[in-house]
Amino acid sequence: MTASGWRPVLRIARRTVLRSPARSLLIAILVALPVAGATFADVIASSFDATRLEAQRIVGSADGAVTLTGLDRLPGGYDPRWLSDSGQPSEGPRKQTTSELATLLPKGTRVVAVPRERALTLREGERIVRTEMLIGDVDEPLDQNVMRLDGGARAPRAGEVLVTRRLGERMGLVDGGGVRPGATITPAGGHTGYRVAGLAVDPVCLSCEQVVAAPAAAIVRATRSVRQPDGNTAGASDPTYLVDLPDGADADAVGRTLAAHGIALTTRDGLLHPTDSGSRLSLNADAIRTGALVAVIVALGLLEVVLLAGTAFAVGARRQVRELGLVAAGGGSPRDVRRIVLAQGLVLGAIGAVLGVAAGFAIAFAGRPLWESLADARVPGWSFGPYEIAGAALVGLLSGLAAALVPAIGAARMRPVNALAGRFRAGAGVRRRNGLAGAGLVLLGIAGGLLGAHRLAADFAAYDRAVLQVKLTGRFLTAPSSDGAVTLVIASAALAVVGLVLLAPNLIGWISRVGGRLPLSARLAVRDAERQRHRTGPATSAIVIAVTGSVVLAFLLAGRFHGDELRDVPALPRHTIAVTPGDTSTRAMATVAQRMAAELPGGRHLALDVPVIPVRAGARDAGGGPAVAQPLAVQPPPRTCPLPDGDPCLGLDYGSASLAIGAADDAVTRLVAGPGFDAPARAALAAGEVLVLDAALLDDRGRVRIGDDRVPAMLAGHLVRGQRAYGNLPAGLISAAAARAHGWRIGAGSVLVTYGDRASRDDVDAAVNMSDEAGTSAIYDDGPDRRRNVVLLILAGAAAIMTLIGVAISIALSAAEGRADMATLAAVGAPPQRRRALMASQALLVGGLGCVLGVALGTFVAYTARATTLSPTFVVPWANLAATGIGVPLLAALVAALCTRGRLALVRRAD
Repeated sequence: MTASGWRPVLRIARRTVLRSPARSLLIAILVALPVAGATFADVIASSFDATRLEAQRIVGSADGAVTLTGLDRLPGGYDPRWLSDSGQPSEGPRKQTTSELATLLPKGTRVVAVPRERALTLREGERIVRTEMLIGDVDEPLDQNVMRLDGGARAPRAGEVLVTRRLGERMGLVDGGGVRPGATITPAGGHTGYRVAGLAVDPVCLSCEQVVAAPAAAIVRATRSVRQPDGNTAGASDPTYLVDLPDGADADAVGRTLAAHGIALTTRDGLLHPTDSGSRLSLNADAIRTGALVAVIVALGLLEVVLLAGTAFAVGARRQVRELGLVAAGGGSPRDVRRIVLAQGLVLGAIGAVLGVAAGFAIAFAGRPLWESLADARVPGWSFGPYEIAGAALVGLLSGLAAALVPAIGAARMRPVNALAGRFRAGAGVRRRNGLAGAGLVLLGIAGGLLGAHRLAADFAAYDRAVLQVKLTGRFLTAPSSDGAVTLVIASAALAVVGLVLLAPNLIGWISRVGGRLPLSARLAVRDAERQRHRTGPATSAIVIAVTGSVVLAFLLAGRFHGDELRDVPALPRHTIAVTPGDTSTRAMATVAQRMAAELPGGRHLALDVPVIPVRAGARDAGGGPAVAQPLAVQPPPRTCPLPDGDPCLGLDYGSASLAIGAADDAVTRLVAGPGFDAPARAALAAGEVLVLDAALLDDRGRVRIGDDRVPAMLAGHLVRGQRAYGNLPAGLISAAAARAHGWRIGAGSVLVTYGDRASRDDVDAAVNMSDEAGTSAIYDDGPDRRRNVVLLILAGAAAIMTLIGVAISIALSAAEGRADMATLAAVGAPPQRRRALMASQALLVGGLGCVLGVALGTFVAYTARATTLSPTFVVPWANLAATGIGVPLLAALVAALCTRGRLALVRRAD
């Protein structure tokens, strides 16, 4: 079509848009929603990209970070991502100095040592708080990557410190928006308090609890460093400095020069733009499957928008049917009529695209504090992909055209006589064909989903059996892949959704057949919905899509959470601390464990002895040093993976699985063996058998291999069932008498300190601090994340919002289209309550039908894909389903009733 052919229809479209501002704004907003979402997601993902955050953490605003590795030269040459990689081997260590570094760097380079990190324990009365201290200059621009002033704070003086907001809140140092006047902190083991001058923030860890001090601060001299990293970047233990190269310097050339002298240079550009093959993401099956799933989700989201916007276009086309009839009667062809409606879609699509891009940027910028809180990091710098955003805007423009396509085709098929009379007829044959096609697609989707579910069940059968035993065996499992079945399930779900979209108007027609038995308001609502299926059908379909997506996500997340809980292997039971000697003696370990148990509410200490191989006097190890007695371990037989060959299966390192000493009356035995320590287990332990917690440790004859190739021993084993596996508890138990009978010595392994529910985090910090001060090592398990239900509530809320939007649009268009009917009701004496009841009934019909179909379809799709959640059982989020299927339609009906005006002005009817 020529430009002159589009010019008049665009003028008509512009005039129509201005003449109906409310409907035009509604369509533009619907088109803008996915564009705004895509723009917002692109800005946030680009700005908080993991690569950008890593570059911010390591080098910040500097050109790079240099590390004095102590090597003669760097193995493999210059690597601009040195500090982000690990496992760098050592070649000929030597001492390097900053003066040597200065001679290798270009003239005019600024060199600043990165802030040092030091463990710090604070005392407040009887309270102990374990945290860390950063030692550096907050006024140094190059150190802004790890420490910055928060708010109006100033740099601390020699006798002052800064604290992060999280630490200040925990210790009660923050009063309102700033530091409480006179607030001080006191290191444990000291008596001097240091004034808190203000707040600091780590831009890449907003939730970190830290103390910030200047290098010359008194607290630095008064505290002892527990950890000795000279830099906090990537855990580097070698001296690391930030460098600001002069203008025009070639960072890569400098890096090659430094690498020849054993000094590593990590550049910001190398971190932001990795070029090595190992840093590139490969296009594997997981990426393809994820991309396909994202494409389906985006396509369904656009379909929902097109349906809602198409509903508004259909109502608009019916309201301007006389104008279109005049065009046809004046010699306009069906193509001209079609162009007029499509031009409206083009104009509103362009407006929606512009609004969407602007809204996406506005939401990203305006919600910066929230996004930073969720990401736990400051924005390193706003970034976005121009091509991605241009693509999103183009999709919005095309979605406006797509929304106008069906109304345009229907308008072009009108007979001029019907159009001039204001009648917009729809053929019953078209509705019947659409219904048959929709029913066929739904059946095809169900069949494909069942086939995919059957294939997935077969692929995951062995995994499902194995994951149920993880809590008893401690074995970590990874699920087998099944790309073909997953693709079939996704494609079948998409077919079923499209089928329901086509079938929704027919379902409304079938409901109307029983409407004569309903109360008056409901009968009128059903009749109106059946008569205006061009409006109620797409609105119901849009609700089906929204609810289906939220229900599927709720099922999949609930199943994934359950599967993660089954696969989780905690280090220790709750309220348990394991104390090991570390660099001290076993006597010191026992002493500090007793003190910890005495300080913790309900605390007690349990010695975990282990059998060891005696070492003869004068024996030497492989390195030539004095030989050390090694604890004996349980050696598994070759078969330890319950999954079929070729499937991934990782287990605990049973090659070094510890073996502890247990006794019939020992509390340690009951803690390790749990409820499985019954009378037969007690008798087996007394008889010299080895109690094992995993059947994989027994061979075909029920025996256990103890020791290594030099000192093998095959002992009778007894399987203890029903106990939860823990990563840091023994894999087997043997009595002291049986150990001595085999010539083994009894040695001290560790001490378990248990405590009651009344112990607070401060109590645990104080106990662990005792271990640190004594030079021993203490570990404990914080337990699983308990915030998972929040995600399900968010999904239910999202489904409610999208359903309310769909119902609101349908009701608003119904009110606009049925204004004459409402006026007639008022004229014959219908009270305002009748009109409110009518609108509530319409909302309940459209919202209820959409929610019921969405819940049913979402449940079916989730059932077919249940194996991908890595849960052996089908987990049903009942609360989410009830809120979506029952609560949301009732809420929609209530909102519709409250928002309906009681009085309406009479209008003139033409028919």
